[in-house]
Amino acid sequence: MLPTHPMSSGTGSSPSSGVDQGRSFQLELRRILTSRCFHRRLRPAGHMASGPFACQLSALSSRGIAVMNRREALLLLAGTAALPDQLFAVGRAVHKKVRAGTLRALTPQQNETVATIAELIIPKTDTPGAREAGVPAFIDVMLADWGDDDQRQMITAGLANVDERSRTAFGKDFVACTLAQQTEILEDLDYELARLRDTKSDTSKNFFQAMKWLTLTGYYTSEVGATSELHYRVVPGRYEPCYPLAP
Repeated sequence: MLPTHPMSSGTGSSPSSGVDQGRSFQLELRRILTSRCFHRRLRPAGHMASGPFACQLSALSSRGIAVMNRREALLLLAGTAALPDQLFAVGRAVHKKVRAGTLRALTPQQNETVATIAELIIPKTDTPGAREAGVPAFIDVMLADWGDDDQRQMITAGLANVDERSRTAFGKDFVACTLAQQTEILEDLDYELARLRDTKSDTSKNFFQAMKWLTLTGYYTSEVGATSELHYRVVPGRYEPCYPLAP
């Protein structure tokens, strides 16, 4: 899902700088999503990707769903000095707009489905998972403030399709399925996405591609992801969504 308009980060930046930031974020997101390495097949557990940021993030996105190796993911990211500044800046701005308990784009049922999918992509291990990091609320704000009607429809239709698959296969909604059943459904979606990528088909409106990217962006620009996981130091020594990250 590509952002269609920038939003103010609340730092007093001029409108033009906000537009530039939003465009830079959009270009970086487009570059990553269209990279040939974004949908590589799963590799052996010991494989370490190398290359530019796009390949590192894509390898993180395309590995196994419910058994993502968090330490390996961080090692993949460690090949660069930092995530692109624009990604962090916009991600932190989105987190700042989150209001606890308030949904703006998703229904409660849709939000729970988003949370369940995100937690399967980045599960809780010795550090918090996507749910605890606030990824579902991040996605809701992204849809409300950055998405257009077509993009919101893509996500909501995708969520409905996930439930339809669940009811067909297991006789119940996705959130009511067992972990193994949920994982099976997401693996099917991931396989279908990989097939599209392999045949050079258009994936710009693919629901699962958007969900993986939103989950990763939301997690690694959250307080948990930016401090506990990536070990960034921020001024003045604690996480502040609108403060610049230290070198």
